Amino acid sequence: MERPELDPLALTRCKTMALVDLPTVDYLRWAPMLRSAFGTDDIYPQDLIKLACPGYVLGLFNRGSLPRVTDLLNYLLFRIVTALSPFMANATLRDATSRAYASHADSPPPTPRQLCIRLLDRFEPVVPMYLAANASLAYLGAEGDVQDLLEGHLQMVFEKYVDEFFKSTGEFRTSALQGLRDMAWDLVRPIAMEDESFRRQYLDGLYANMPMSPLAYFYYFWLKKSVSRQRRGFGSSSAASSQGGEQQLWAGWSGGFLSAFPRLEPPFRRLEVPLPVFNMALGDDPSVRHLQIPRVAPRVYGALLRFLYHGALNANGNLTDASEDAAAMFQRVRACVEEQYAPLRSSSEASGGSTSVQDMLDVLSVVPAFEAYRAYLTADFRLMTAADLNSRQLFFVYYAASHCADETVAPLRGRSPARLRVNGPLRNMPEFAEAFKCPVGSFMNPTKVCAL
Repeated sequence: MERPELDPLALTRCKTMALVDLPTVDYLRWAPMLRSAFGTDDIYPQDLIKLACPGYVLGLFNRGSLPRVTDLLNYLLFRIVTALSPFMANATLRDATSRAYASHADSPPPTPRQLCIRLLDRFEPVVPMYLAANASLAYLGAEGDVQDLLEGHLQMVFEKYVDEFFKSTGEFRTSALQGLRDMAWDLVRPIAMEDESFRRQYLDGLYANMPMSPLAYFYYFWLKKSVSRQRRGFGSSSAASSQGGEQQLWAGWSGGFLSAFPRLEPPFRRLEVPLPVFNMALGDDPSVRHLQIPRVAPRVYGALLRFLYHGALNANGNLTDASEDAAAMFQRVRACVEEQYAPLRSSSEASGGSTSVQDMLDVLSVVPAFEAYRAYLTADFRLMTAADLNSRQLFFVYYAASHCADETVAPLRGRSPARLRVNGPLRNMPEFAEAFKCPVGSFMNPTKVCAL
């Protein structure tokens, strides 16, 4: 999903092989490894698989290219040590290995408390999310009101947007709308944890069944159990059950509680909306709840548009009743944005090719977000502290504020700097130019805009 445009190309170049025909490696058993990775027993040596990179896998036939078992074990030990770095008493060593939890390469070393929170976010996010769910929801206001804003209002506006802009794409429009309607939106915690039966199974023996001495055993088995619970396999495998193994349960989330962006992962049935997606400064005041939309809606819609872009690329050429190709519509906007942003980048910034997908999603997502904001308001709204800004201008101000960032820190991979993520989408919106009376042909109101 990070590079959706590569998926269809990779699939067309796949080589199909049976598991039994894969290279024989002394310390690797393909079927058991895949059963463990996917959390299912329904994988057998005769099953066919597609290899997106067959050259690498087939190269394992050359034993000279294989790492030694001792090297693999040393690397595994190194990864375990870095994962457990929050527990190190030696501050110098802890700071050195804490880079594994840093957001940026040049970030200052996190404090021990920050490290522990990040460790939980990576390995055991479900339990803290469930325990903090009531407090998190209370912080945003009444759960029903916030849920109505998300699933009621934002979802309805986005479906109308898809229905209108993809009307000429035939089957793609139909399948896209159905996929959106089948999708659940989980607010600040996995909704599966609200089911008492599932919760009891998930929490049963979470820590009690692990060895407490020596302490290294506890950490090893805790990491092992935590990783297994993040897999997408539901229920218990027959092999595990027959050997007295624990039931492997997945709560439905692939991300954690610290992300400021929603997450939508295959099989695209559940949109994860962690608490930091919201503007925490607004609190639970219902009179300014609409000001959540400039921050929340573009992020939610960006995730949904990435899902649609992914689907359009995979459906390219397979739709029979479309007068227009949805993938081509996306690609036109992407090419337009890449061309428009090129002269705005500094020489030290990443090329537009590596960020053009996210740039396109930024440009497209703010359009339905503004419509959701406009439709949510029943009258003009002004803040006492900014009385000269009308309600429409406030949308764009709060949208810009949601991208506030330290320009001296490099942006995350695949994302443009904050100034481009703000000015880029807004200069492609006639509504922005109208709200702030930007002259035609000025920087923020160019004669050529990028849009579907």
